[in-house]
Amino acid sequence: MNTILDIKNLNFSIGKPPEQSLLLSDISFDISRGEVLGLVGESGSGKSMTLRCILRLVEMYPYNTITGDIVYHAIDEDAIDIVSASESEIIGYRRNEVGIIFQQSAQVLNPSISIGDQINERVSLRYRMGRTLDNKDRVIALLDEVLLSPAVDFCDRYPHELSGGQLQRALIAMALANDPRLLLADEPTFNLDKATENEIIDLLLSIKKDRELSILFVSHDMDLVDRFCDRYITISNGMIINADSRGELSEVVPPICVSEDDHQPIVILRHINKAYKKSTALWKAEQSQAVLEDYNLNINKGIITGLVGPSGCGKSTVAKIIAGIDYEYDGEYLLNGENVRAFRKSDLNQMRRSIQIIFQDSYSAMPPHMPVIDLFDHVISAHKLDYSRAQIIELLSDVGLEEGLLDRLPHQLSGGQRQRLLIAKALIVQPDLLICDEIVSSLDDKNKASVIDILRQINVNQGLTILFISHDKKVVNLLCHKVHQLNAL
Repeated sequence: MNTILDIKNLNFSIGKPPEQSLLLSDISFDISRGEVLGLVGESGSGKSMTLRCILRLVEMYPYNTITGDIVYHAIDEDAIDIVSASESEIIGYRRNEVGIIFQQSAQVLNPSISIGDQINERVSLRYRMGRTLDNKDRVIALLDEVLLSPAVDFCDRYPHELSGGQLQRALIAMALANDPRLLLADEPTFNLDKATENEIIDLLLSIKKDRELSILFVSHDMDLVDRFCDRYITISNGMIINADSRGELSEVVPPICVSEDDHQPIVILRHINKAYKKSTALWKAEQSQAVLEDYNLNINKGIITGLVGPSGCGKSTVAKIIAGIDYEYDGEYLLNGENVRAFRKSDLNQMRRSIQIIFQDSYSAMPPHMPVIDLFDHVISAHKLDYSRAQIIELLSDVGLEEGLLDRLPHQLSGGQRQRLLIAKALIVQPDLLICDEIVSSLDDKNKASVIDILRQINVNQGLTILFISHDKKVVNLLCHKVHQLNAL
């Protein structure tokens, strides 16, 4: 048989009867051997949930109901019905037949274990071997295959020592460690700049050809899907549709340019120098990597300032300095005309309230065990604010969300919903400056356009000053009044 995966009439719902929510409805498609199938849809459409069902990772939560057929056709073995298979069959299926590249590298990789050891764990599970020299050779071979060289050096590195593109290559190596026949790629170019994105796609194409893999490629980016996939299907609201939903980013009207002379500076950075220490052996001299050299930036009150540059150029470092998270820098930082280095503890506390930052990874920014309402209550309590539930609901409405999301956990939200919630959370304290660090980089065009419109309305209606950081010049030009370019050293 030429088909490797056949899905028919897949339905998945959560919640206790009779108040169940249907997340996937009548999903049907198949993947042929050696084929790359694209699964396209906007944020929250059901793409990642479909992958979870294929791996049967949906049983850990109560009141989940899955029906339909998910049939995997192994070579020279009986077909496996994923929905009805025993636990031992599912373990064998995950260990021997399928690999997955998850979207969130920060949630997959253990920060306290080296990259080589984490890949070695996957190799050991597949071949049931101990930590032998043969294992080490296989790990090095996998790192070489994903072009992380010298592979011996990368074996001993930890996740925080790798760039976004290098982390993604490490995840691909982990997915290949069990020699799968089917590869599930869930937004494998998540949060990467265009140059790195193209490198990852070229790498996957090469691996697919060399290993004769079948790939289910999940994305919201139609340009990537057109380039990478043999064919694609579109999912919307948990259902397969035939329509091509390419988003609405092109319909956004750029803002009118304004003169900085009409707006007083709220933030002034002068001659900022920043270097990160590189980890070395105890007997070696300390080394450092410069990130910012003689950097200057003005952020004027009431306008949206864009900061654009490639991955690794120091954009997030600038954001952390302005937000008061990073103090280890040389140079002068003036906030409303006052030198931040002269601030007392009470001044710093006020500063952290007046400057709110929304980070790139929305999932890591939300405690996984905490419902949304508790997250809001925590902020309200910490700052001794007087907020009623009705005011919180009104705040959610301002960012295009409904009251029903308040009782959900972060994993039950889409990426677009999480980012909107973090915008609402930041607005609770009525900040003077909002820093948005790559907050739309993982969203489809439709959700990007929606978030851009939300930020613009906040700027117009509340006069809020915004620093918008991105590697995407198109998005920055659509939103920002002034744009600053930051280049890597």
